[in-house]
Amino acid sequence: MRALHEWWASPSFRGCAFLNAVVELAGAQPEVVALSQQHKAQMTAAIAQVLRGPLRAERAARATLAADGAILHAQVHQNPDAAASLLEALLRADG
Repeated sequence: MRALHEWWASPSFRGCAFLNAVVELAGAQPEVVALSQQHKAQMTAAIAQVLRGPLRAERAARATLAADGAILHAQVHQNPDAAASLLEALLRADG
């Protein structure tokens, strides 16, 4: 969580390149969606590897969704503290 907060608080933070690319290019370049989906699948798999207990794949998918929402929140509202708090609360409730 600390690494995400540091990224969100960085002056160079512009959000997730994959999410931004889908918003900007999906209609014109569908391969962008495929690459972004591949990245998000890899992200979900990495999260699943560190989770313990039952339903790891489902919990990892929810964590990825929550992380994407927190990334967008940090980008739009420029509030890394709120984004990190939201993501931490969701992950605690899910775990």
